[in-house]
Amino acid sequence: MPKIHIPSVELIVDLHDRIVDQTGGASGIRSLDAIAGAWGRTESRKFYEPDMTVPAVAATLGMSIAKAHGFADGNKRAAYGAMAMVLSMNGYALDASPEGAVEAIVGAAAGDGDTEKLQAWVTAHAAPDPIYQSLFEYDLNGPAVDT
Repeated sequence: MPKIHIPSVELIVDLHDRIVDQTGGASGIRSLDAIAGAWGRTESRKFYEPDMTVPAVAATLGMSIAKAHGFADGNKRAAYGAMAMVLSMNGYALDASPEGAVEAIVGAAAGDGDTEKLQAWVTAHAAPDPIYQSLFEYDLNGPAVDT
């Protein structure tokens, strides 16, 4: 199985800062250790469960960030952004309604969800990104030639 890439702690913090700058709310980190712990839980699960899918890794990181409450504000937005970033970094896209995404993330953060529930939601709404795949095929084969 190919390596599944996840954003670094620094990239997650940068993502959070951009989200808060764009959408409002209190900026700042409440606990960098909590954010690093969320990242570490994801890396650890990847190590001990080498057959994890990209959606499962995305859900693990999202759930971990949502539960860690490492930021002063915007934890759910950061969790969603990190999940979307994992998917994007690995050639996937999320196709879900805003209402469905809000329900999944808020449920995860509130504690009435668990990683498996969020993982099922992400799996149901994530698919290989056709643009990413087309660009990959272009890189392999070059431009299509009309004959």
